[in-house]
Amino acid sequence: TITPRSTRLQSPKAGIKGKQQIQAVLFNLESTLITYIDAFCTVLEKLQSEFSISKALNRGAMENLATLPIKKLALKATRETSLEESKEENEEISVEKFIKRFNELMDEQKVEPVDGALELVRRLSDMKIPIGLITHMTMDRFAELMPKCGEVSSILEEAETIVCADEVEEKMLGRSPDRKKNPSIPTTIAGVARERLQERIGEFSPRHCLVFAGVAKEVRMAKKDRMLCALVGSTSRVRSADWILQSLQQFDFKNLVPIPHGIVGVEDV
Repeated sequence: TITPRSTRLQSPKAGIKGKQQIQAVLFNLESTLITYIDAFCTVLEKLQSEFSISKALNRGAMENLATLPIKKLALKATRETSLEESKEENEEISVEKFIKRFNELMDEQKVEPVDGALELVRRLSDMKIPIGLITHMTMDRFAELMPKCGEVSSILEEAETIVCADEVEEKMLGRSPDRKKNPSIPTTIAGVARERLQERIGEFSPRHCLVFAGVAKEVRMAKKDRMLCALVGSTSRVRSADWILQSLQQFDFKNLVPIPHGIVGVEDV
């Protein structure tokens, strides 16, 4: 049985020193704002049985898999199945079956905003801090699932931009070598999301962008592109996170100093 994240949360990390100047906020949608992770882990547990996946996964491993595009998840799962039919020429068929069954089971799950999500997003909007959303779903799957998620639409309406995994995959290819010459080039989905948000609101420094992450992988991506990061409700302890929160409701807005758009290079408080 999958234990909901809300019952396993770790103690908060002490706040980082001083107030942080912020020009934009990015949310990893599935892991911080909606109950997708709990739904995903419930579905994956069922799929492990249905597809006879030989390698049992713990909760932490499942949470990290939630950040994978569905096709990569299906490929990984079918490689670890005990069924011979998943090998060689039949592997593609098994992947297609896995994706179809995954989507069917996800459609049966109730996905809604987590406690405090609507209030946090609205508060940021009231503070005139632009919001971007990152999703590890494809554009098609995102468009299919989100209308079924009730109040989640209220969150989507507040976003300046929404970046889907398949939108940035091609954009990120080949960027790593260029980064050696220009460290400002983003090479993660979080970095590309920040770049997209800049196209909408104007230039801002990565250190003035706060990313809300729900799993360790998302923290690493944010820090790789030199952004601030708040880890929310994760089973993992990630020392590089600037805040570690039990829930979104625990976030203290006194830590933020909004910077007006168009101002670049403001010194930290």
